[in-house]
Amino acid sequence: MKKTSILDLDRYEIKDGIISKRVMNGHVNLLKHVKWISDYCFYRDGINQKITLNDGLEKIGAFAFTGGFSGDTIRLPSTLKEIGKGAFNECPNLKYMRVPAGVKRISEMCFNFCYELEWVDVKEGVEEIGDYAFTFCKKLRYIKLPRSIKKIGFCILWGAYNYVKLLYSGSKKEFEKIEWAEKEKFKDKVLFNDDSDLEWDGEEIAQTIEDYTIDYNWTERKDLVCDSSGIYRESRARYITIPEGVKEIGECCFDREIFVGVELPNSLESIGKFGFYEYKGREIILPNGLKLIDNSAFSESELEEIEIPGSVKKICGSAFSGSKKLKKVTLNEGIETIGVFAFSRCDSLDSITLPESVIDVQLGAFDKCIKLKEIIVKGQDKQNLKGYLKSRYEKIKII
Repeated sequence: MKKTSILDLDRYEIKDGIISKRVMNGHVNLLKHVKWISDYCFYRDGINQKITLNDGLEKIGAFAFTGGFSGDTIRLPSTLKEIGKGAFNECPNLKYMRVPAGVKRISEMCFNFCYELEWVDVKEGVEEIGDYAFTFCKKLRYIKLPRSIKKIGFCILWGAYNYVKLLYSGSKKEFEKIEWAEKEKFKDKVLFNDDSDLEWDGEEIAQTIEDYTIDYNWTERKDLVCDSSGIYRESRARYITIPEGVKEIGECCFDREIFVGVELPNSLESIGKFGFYEYKGREIILPNGLKLIDNSAFSESELEEIEIPGSVKKICGSAFSGSKKLKKVTLNEGIETIGVFAFSRCDSLDSITLPESVIDVQLGAFDKCIKLKEIIVKGQDKQNLKGYLKSRYEKIKII
């Protein structure tokens, strides 16, 4: 497979030896023939202005814009039919949202942690709001609910309900028919359209949504394509190289990317939290000078084998957890600590050898490794460590 330099991609920047995702200055305007934005498509992309989603778009995939948009408004087109789980999770500056009638269900965790969200207009036709849909939206003032709502999930306003009002288009009798386990808890926050003192002050706010959707420019992503089916996705798996001089891979820099291989520079010293979360490659060579593998750096990866150099003194918490294909782990002399849940849920791991330098294996480091048969502990005077491992893992042979 042809190698691509990270410098050829427009999504990343290198500054002071640290590689991180680039903030996408400008607007993103999806072309009219786009029907579907795939899962994680703009995940943590750092788009810092505005996005227009043109008519014709039918589906927004799970976590498509999670942490990836820092503007205040996204206009959803009337053609939209589906919004995936967590699609707009962690969009910190999003203020106004109108959910069109064609969307039958607002999925679970859809607008979690949108701290600035103030007003949500759910149009007639929407039938369900999923669990945790608006949790920790601390500035949420109004949610306008249509008569068509039939079911509301669990904890939709957890951490957000102190000041919110629910503007329900129907009557009290109609509201009672909604399937909602927490209905009683929110009764005093519902305003009904048959209440004579109701003022729909939200309408003026909602109108400003239209004001934010003019004069868009196209910010090109070289690695994104719209295929013949109208699905907007990353173009293909790549094998990338990171240039010499990079010392640190930033937090979440390559999480959920579709790279099938990465060549790391010898200058690399640190891999940040979630740096390669859900990494798709089967292997990766860690340079001998590497010092830090931070929390969840390779969790949920598809790695099959890994060798960790002795320059890494501590393998941090959940560093490789959930890597279900990981069969072979080589720990070199020099490693001292294996962190909390570092290799938990590695279903294919059947044996691991701890070098003499290891003095601390923390809570749950090898929990739920269903095929793990033996842990080999090298060195003398390791009775305390062996004793801990035997008490923790009664069904695993400790040698």
